[in-house]
Amino acid sequence: MKNRKLTGIIAGVMLAAMVMTGCSGKGLDGSATVATVGDETISLGVANFLAKVQQSQMETYYKSYFGDSMWSMDIGGMTYEESVKNSVMDTLKEYYIVRDHAADYGVTLSDEDEQKIADTAAAFMADNSALTIKQMTASEDVVKELLELATIRTRVYNAVIAEADTNVSDEEAAQKKAEYFYISVADYTNDDGETVSYTDEEKAEKKQQAQDILDQAKESGNFEEAITAQDLTMSTTTFGGDATTALPDAVKEAADALAEGEYTDVIEANNSYYVAHLISEFDQEATDSRKAEIVSKRQTEHYDETYENWSVDVNFSVNEKVWKKVTFDAPLTITTNQTVDLSTEQTTDGSDEAEAADETTAGDESTDSTDAEAADTTDGAAAENADTGADAENAAETGADAGAADSAAAADETAADNADNAEAE
Repeated sequence: MKNRKLTGIIAGVMLAAMVMTGCSGKGLDGSATVATVGDETISLGVANFLAKVQQSQMETYYKSYFGDSMWSMDIGGMTYEESVKNSVMDTLKEYYIVRDHAADYGVTLSDEDEQKIADTAAAFMADNSALTIKQMTASEDVVKELLELATIRTRVYNAVIAEADTNVSDEEAAQKKAEYFYISVADYTNDDGETVSYTDEEKAEKKQQAQDILDQAKESGNFEEAITAQDLTMSTTTFGGDATTALPDAVKEAADALAEGEYTDVIEANNSYYVAHLISEFDQEATDSRKAEIVSKRQTEHYDETYENWSVDVNFSVNEKVWKKVTFDAPLTITTNQTVDLSTEQTTDGSDEAEAADETTAGDESTDSTDAEAADTTDGAAAENADTGADAENAAETGADAGAADSAAAADETAADNADNAEAE
């Protein structure tokens, strides 16, 4: 479900002081119906408020990079504004459908929850100007409605994923560990800005360099020393099954066939010459991490399947004429970093839905058992729009599911290696 990250954010929505710039305009009729979900209606006030929160968060993170035209940029056939608005509408659809199934999981809001929600709404209204409130179609009832929906959704989500199978064997998650280096023969840009390709002779020299390092490592038993002697960088990675790894498929396959302590031959892959050295046939730490990833994936898939089953027969329609009135023309900027969050028990599934415990609630440092609903919303906003934001940055689809830490590590590894190896060449 592409928009889950947005859903997770709003549960801990950053209800901070904001500033709206530009003309105030006529304002919107918050009581108008912008969409229907089954027999329920979604008011324009609620939808616009959620859209404006997203606008403020996205502008905080990306406007300095993209400038005033960010909302009109083309993202896969639609504008960035349209993309975010679609995510908002998908989120609201999910909120209302999930609320209808809350009783199935015994999810309710306590008197304490309701009081915290009311306090949060009142604090937001007090902290923002009349212009900002008008442009966001904000009211205490609108803020309370969204926070109630978000809190229920988070708790139902946690109850649903608790049904997923969390048993993962060592065999299923097993990870090996390898050291490797590579020498790039990809095209590069010279000091004059020209694209330069390696000749066949130069490529042969690079391949021989890799072979010499391999021969030296086998003779000395010190792989790293043989690599660094050539001003190259040795990297370490884990691999196994379909887990993310820095190794190209051909190198991974060759390394997987090794016994501990053995080396691959020089392998050409990704416009580079690779050599890998297997240092562990079973890495416990990486295996445990992979188990957590597998569990997280199962939980996510179980929730997706459950939600899809709930929503398949629910009629959802958007009044496009009304929704079109919501635009991001007037900049809306967060002026404080203080969050006002709700509460629920912390999840520990390791997924992108897991809520952090650290948060600032109504200006104090309360960290009781109920103060962990969906914390650190500022970081959450950036994470949510790893999909939308990265789409904008690349002006194209990004399939980034920021999930696996291995992916980030592999990216960092590759970037560092590229820099070192380019310098060496």
